[in-house]
Amino acid sequence: LDYEAEQPWWPSYEGAEDGAAREIAEAIVARIGRWEEAIMGKELDAVLGLYQTDYEDPQGWGVEYVRRAYQWLFERYRMLRLHRQIRRWDFSAYEYSGRVNVLMYCRIQGYALSDATGRIADLPVSVPRPENAEVWITWERQDQNWRIVQTNPALPNFRDLLSHQTGPYDALAPGPDEYNPDN
Repeated sequence: LDYEAEQPWWPSYEGAEDGAAREIAEAIVARIGRWEEAIMGKELDAVLGLYQTDYEDPQGWGVEYVRRAYQWLFERYRMLRLHRQIRRWDFSAYEYSGRVNVLMYCRIQGYALSDATGRIADLPVSVPRPENAEVWITWERQDQNWRIVQTNPALPNFRDLLSHQTGPYDALAPGPDEYNPDN
């Protein structure tokens, strides 16, 4: 095999090869790298610095929800990693909104810390929970930095996080964090 001739899997600039699009894509890739570092270091303020203050997920949850979800994750899990791969760049909204959409394989994984009973020690966590872990992440430039304004599906979301915490008798299915009074 000629490894030097192979294209690297990270980052991918397919769909963002030309001029301004490439420059924007490189800046967003750097922010994704910072996101991974902040998750690995459990740096809550650094993670939140990647989100716009007016972030909103498809269920209507905002940046305070994101803060609490990451705090939950950081307090209860260790060895966290952000596994990521860019699947597609979408600059179609950039001209009129200044936003860039990126379809990513994007999964945060780690291992549970022990609770007092030892019930959840070392159990793996993986969010988001959809099998393909594909997330559309919408980025917008603010204060000279690209920030996340939306994720679809929501990343992170408490329903996915809490589905790892429940036992066999109180199972909570992963998915969108929406209230269902019939549950």
